[in-house]
Amino acid sequence: MTDCHIDMNGEVDCSGSHMITEVPGCFPANTTAIDLSANLLSFIPRTTFENCSSLQMVDLSSNVITTIEAFPEGLESLKVLDLYNNTLNF
Repeated sequence: MTDCHIDMNGEVDCSGSHMITEVPGCFPANTTAIDLSANLLSFIPRTTFENCSSLQMVDLSSNVITTIEAFPEGLESLKVLDLYNNTLNF
């Protein structure tokens, strides 16, 4: 994954590049946290996190997100979804 770092605890850090415009595809199955903050994401597709059943935290703060399609089923472990500082349309 370009501009992303994956540690042994299943945490993916793609934060702060201010260059990512699309969510990187295919996160490892054991991913527990994804930090995509401080980028240029504007849209989060429905399929983005569908293979991440261990996912507990997603940080999408400080992007330019206007639209999030419904999150997929199977994210029962998700505890934190940070959408602070975006321009969501409801």
